[in-house]
Amino acid sequence: MGSQGLTVQVRGLGAGGDGVATLPDGRAVFIPRTAVGETVRISIETDRKRGARGRLLEVLAPAPDRREPPCTAYAQCGGCQLQHLTYDAQLAAKGTRIADALSRIGGIQTELIDVLPSPHPLGYRSRLRFHLQRGRAGVVTAGFHRHSRPGTLVDIKDECLVIDEALQVAWQGLRGGWGAEARLLPRGPSLELLLRSVTGGVGLTVIGGSRWRDADALLEAVPAVDAIWWRPEGDRELVWIGGAKTLKEVWNSEELELGGSGFLQANKEAATTLWDLLVR
Repeated sequence: MGSQGLTVQVRGLGAGGDGVATLPDGRAVFIPRTAVGETVRISIETDRKRGARGRLLEVLAPAPDRREPPCTAYAQCGGCQLQHLTYDAQLAAKGTRIADALSRIGGIQTELIDVLPSPHPLGYRSRLRFHLQRGRAGVVTAGFHRHSRPGTLVDIKDECLVIDEALQVAWQGLRGGWGAEARLLPRGPSLELLLRSVTGGVGLTVIGGSRWRDADALLEAVPAVDAIWWRPEGDRELVWIGGAKTLKEVWNSEELELGGSGFLQANKEAATTLWDLLVR
């Protein structure tokens, strides 16, 4: 392939949201941030016998479903995969993916599946996992893995559009309250920070790190966080660190008490719609 790249036409979307095209030798190439029907110019990043992964250089003929993504970090961030498509196109892509899975895995042939829209296409997640890395000279990067280089992070300083308002406030509070070099968090080169908002407040579960000197100081510095749990590096057990020991959630008229390891669907309104369909 020359320095000008390779021109291909996108014929479908893969399970992870990447566009799928065919190389001149017949192999499939997966290209993030492309749409079905587009003609694009790409470079090959990963080349294997069974297929390749490409990088989008230029959209030569855009699809009607392409739009400007609402998130300013989307060009690099791997947290979302379909923001470059209109919401109707996102729903159609998910329906095609389900029908394809039923056919390939289950042997069930079905017509195109209609996917019910979420009540809120953005701001719907009540649970999200952020990643934190400490680099040289005390530099702290916190956010999501890059879609093109998963070993590095995109620093999410401003709002993340997919999380709900309570998590927005908590994330901004954490970033402003953990101090220089994130000193109020456990020590270690990398951490996972799981935030969850429920009726009773916001819980923080920290995964990783070897020592936590003063978690109470973090709770005091970040009033938007109501409870903290921690699983130290190499341990399997989650321990309560401070704040409330459980947080109350109301789910389909039932009251639940959740700890740091409890799980509920991240999109509460969509999960309620699914529940109503199943129990009718």
